[in-house]
Amino acid sequence: MTGPEVIEAARDAILTVVLISAPLLIAGTVVGIAVSLFQALTQIQEMTLIYVPKIIATFVIFLFALPFMADASQRQFMRMVAHIAGVGKMDAGLRCPATDIVFCGSTDVGGARNAGRHNGGKGS
Repeated sequence: MTGPEVIEAARDAILTVVLISAPLLIAGTVVGIAVSLFQALTQIQEMTLIYVPKIIATFVIFLFALPFMADASQRQFMRMVAHIAGVGKMDAGLRCPATDIVFCGSTDVGGARNAGRHNGGKGS
């Protein structure tokens, strides 16, 4: 790997981490600000009051964001595997130069993912 490829791979990995963690961080920040505002308006000075709503909000957002987070993580993994194998660039290319190997995102006739499986020379 050359220097620019390493930098591109690191940039892509950092961007994926930011995208995966953003929903949870945003939810925690919004709930924290709302609870702090509520505490300031009602003059309730309970230090532990902020933790329960933040934990509940983070858990609920985690349940809703889990499919997105898993998909983004899987796509990043497949890009890295394809790049390490030397069959693709770091872009979102779904096929390697050999037309019979399908990487991430493509589906076969049955709708199952072909993540790295050989499909017998048939295009999908």
